[in-house]
Amino acid sequence: MHTDLSFLEPGAPWPPRCDEDRLARYALNRARFEGRYREHGRESYMNYFRLTTLKLADLIGKPSVSAGLSRLEADAGPEREDAVWDAVHESDIESLTVKAVYDMSRYGDAVLRIGRGDNGKSRISLVRPDIWFPAVDANDVGRFRAHVLAWVSDVEQEADISALTEGAAAKADIDGNGKGPIARMRAMFISRPQARRAGYAQGPKKQALVCEIHTPGFVEKRRYALKNGRIGELLEKETVPTGLSDFAIVPMQNCVTSDRAFGQDDYGQIGTIAAELETRFEQIAKVLDKHTEPSMQGPAFALTRGEDGEYRLRTGEYIVNQEDGDERAGQVSYLTWDAKLDANFSFVEKLTHHLYSLSEMGGALLGDFDRFGSIPSGSALRRLLISPMNKAARVRAELDAKLKKAIVLCCAQDGVDLSDAFVTIRWADALPADKLELAEIAHKRTGGARTLSAVSAIKALDGVDDEEAAAEAGRIRGESLELRA
Repeated sequence: MHTDLSFLEPGAPWPPRCDEDRLARYALNRARFEGRYREHGRESYMNYFRLTTLKLADLIGKPSVSAGLSRLEADAGPEREDAVWDAVHESDIESLTVKAVYDMSRYGDAVLRIGRGDNGKSRISLVRPDIWFPAVDANDVGRFRAHVLAWVSDVEQEADISALTEGAAAKADIDGNGKGPIARMRAMFISRPQARRAGYAQGPKKQALVCEIHTPGFVEKRRYALKNGRIGELLEKETVPTGLSDFAIVPMQNCVTSDRAFGQDDYGQIGTIAAELETRFEQIAKVLDKHTEPSMQGPAFALTRGEDGEYRLRTGEYIVNQEDGDERAGQVSYLTWDAKLDANFSFVEKLTHHLYSLSEMGGALLGDFDRFGSIPSGSALRRLLISPMNKAARVRAELDAKLKKAIVLCCAQDGVDLSDAFVTIRWADALPADKLELAEIAHKRTGGARTLSAVSAIKALDGVDDEEAAAEAGRIRGESLELRA
């Protein structure tokens, strides 16, 4: 971790040495999520990692905009309420939240940036954690002193294109492709896009390191030359005020401790088990493929010897099972093998159980209902999902706090002060409700009294409006009166 900005000095290596392991872990986990990594020299085909991340995002649930994603106190005023809703709309909070959960699960870190969109309005965006290099307090690693966003940019050498276009003109003149000055002038005026398409711009490229150094109220933009993996001279420098009293960067971290500046991902502790499971399944597949190859068995007299001395079994015609005067009899059949894979399957079951435990996801959430006999619902399903629900609650608590802070900063950038207001985020329950169970609970709590009118029940079940539901209820009452009469 960094405690100052010395890693940006000319001559320093890039990326910084102390960040190499973190960046390598990010790259590995990204490949794991996308299913294109290699374990033990082969491609992965059982992507537990992706399933773990997706199910965590599903369990957390999306913030519901229609239900009031971010709602201010009643006395906050319409101007502040409109500012909150603008921030929510411009940032697409629902999609942003899902992507943030993906990053927190894959990398352990998700980084929010407060900026402006193409329309000039303030918005919250998500930046890649692999370009985030924070500087922290040496005595308190949870306290950030600066946030650096840095990435490498390729810069074409435009002079090379000019030289090559002039070279093309000279070549045209030498080869006699137009026997006078007109042909040379045409070759001289090859446009730069034409030169690139023609393959002339294949010279070496320069690289630059582009940096944004975020401090409270300011962002300093720098551009360094970069050569052979080391930072060169400072090419550009500009300081821009953000209008904020805090950083324009809000990191969200998964399972961070007091001695870590970065969060912990969900893949590290299950990587070995997932690789072992893939190895076991691959071994089982090889054994089954080998033992299911068609092999035949039968008596020796069923074979005939050819001119080449090889014995062959004649198929598609009648074969005598008994020779004249010989009581021996035989039957030609396919040979089946017992692979004795019971111990292997038992080990796979134990590995799967530990995978469920260490990932905190459980078999019920990942779709393993074989051991339950039937698909549970309601309170039974919630009891099975205690561990994954607790994990989702931890991540949701981090999301809730940091999204509130980001929304307040987003509004502050537009000049709307929300420091004395309270922003509320309501999270939808991701688990389906068991309506029969809820009805039974309501029946017991009310002593059998009705808790829902006929009109409301028709609206909920049939998806109609008040007028249609009232008309249907009237027809039902009419039919009831006719039957009584």
